[in-house]
Amino acid sequence: MAHPSAAEVLRFYERIVGFQKSLYSDIESACGHGKEARAPGTLRDELDLFVLLPKFPHFLAFVESVAPAPLAQSATELIAQGSQHWQGLLQASWRDADQQPMPSFVEAALSRLFLQPYAEYLADHTRQTPPTQL
Repeated sequence: MAHPSAAEVLRFYERIVGFQKSLYSDIESACGHGKEARAPGTLRDELDLFVLLPKFPHFLAFVESVAPAPLAQSATELIAQGSQHWQGLLQASWRDADQQPMPSFVEAALSRLFLQPYAEYLADHTRQTPPTQL
């Protein structure tokens, strides 16, 4: 293979996508299949840590087992931080960066990979409402 490091990253990404697909299904099972009317610009107000937080250590353990070594080590370190740190990390990554201090680049990347299926779920399960006329 001409670029083994690229192949390693692509294999990792393929595995992450598989995890995200499974997480999306879990979220849909927990939150429902129906569409809700949401006001434009309000999705960031809907972080459901009750559903998400219990799944985060499984995600980190998965990353630890399939990621390239430096990222796997970061996942190991993040596992050791515990649920209170994870909660703050997920909140900071979900909300506007101006509202809270942002985590490190690696923590932000891992939390965004984890939160992506939730964001897709919200987008897929939102009934579009027409804008109000002035």
